[in-house]
Amino acid sequence: MSTDENINNDTISRTVEHRQCAPTSNCSQFGDGINYFSLSNIENTNITCATGYEDFTNLNVNLDRSVGVYNLIVRTGFAQDDAEQMSIWIDFNDNTIFENDELIISQQVLTDENTNLSIIFTIPADASLGSHTMRVRAGDTVNNEGADLNDPCGPMQFGTTHDYTVVIGENTEPTSDLLIFYQPDDQYLISMSDSNAPDSLRIYIYSINGQILATNIINKDANSRFIYNLDMSYASTGVYFVRLGDRRKKFIVP
Repeated sequence: MSTDENINNDTISRTVEHRQCAPTSNCSQFGDGINYFSLSNIENTNITCATGYEDFTNLNVNLDRSVGVYNLIVRTGFAQDDAEQMSIWIDFNDNTIFENDELIISQQVLTDENTNLSIIFTIPADASLGSHTMRVRAGDTVNNEGADLNDPCGPMQFGTTHDYTVVIGENTEPTSDLLIFYQPDDQYLISMSDSNAPDSLRIYIYSINGQILATNIINKDANSRFIYNLDMSYASTGVYFVRLGDRRKKFIVP
């Protein structure tokens, strides 16, 4: 304005904060959703139910991109057939939107209630380093008059939505340890990362007496990982060994 004597007050400043959605749901009536969560260095026990949404972003889950394969343990208070399921996103691009290509676990069936459930997942070898929000969402997908499980912002009828912080780093000298993950029904996932190893290695499964039970050739993937799914449902309870290349490790069939 031509008569404005103070031009320093002619601007308007506004701060816009883009927050992540916090969908609510009923988690108390039947115990739907996650009440225990253990991953890497974090164990979140006895998770209580309030609105169905909980912000645990003060908990930093450390993941190593060079390792890539992780074993998640969760518990739910409700399970019936295939109804109770879980999905997990990591907001790799930090735009506060959980997108389909950021799903690291999709509609995983939670088979038993009040029982530790072991779930194997991988993070991409090119996952963005640094801190990101991880959303863990679980609930009844059958008796549900609310949003779908894989709608990260919609309120479900029964379930929970929890947010954590993941800190993705990368060891400059990737571990070449032989890792064995137990899964339900005596299934095992065997993993080893070694960029210096040949493109193919032979795996041996043998008993404590030295009897070879299984052997196979495993090819290294594009991320320098050897991954093998082992079925031990036929085996008797006892101690067994895995040898992959020059690595050897003991495991137990319960």
